[in-house]
Amino acid sequence: MDDKNKDRKDEWPDDDQVIYIPDQEYHCFMQSLRKLEEAQKEFLKIRDNMKPLDNGELKVES
Repeated sequence: MDDKNKDRKDEWPDDDQVIYIPDQEYHCFMQSLRKLEEAQKEFLKIRDNMKPLDNGELKVES
């Protein structure tokens, strides 16, 4: 494979359209996103285990 054209500057994105994020901030954001997704899954499990009562209230089954 030809490595000569591997890093051509004409293929780089325009700096006006790119946001550079430091690695540490990116990883912190992604970790927060993963935690939110885990919490959402747990809330959906709780919702799925709820059954409506006759008076319209919801009861959580263990």
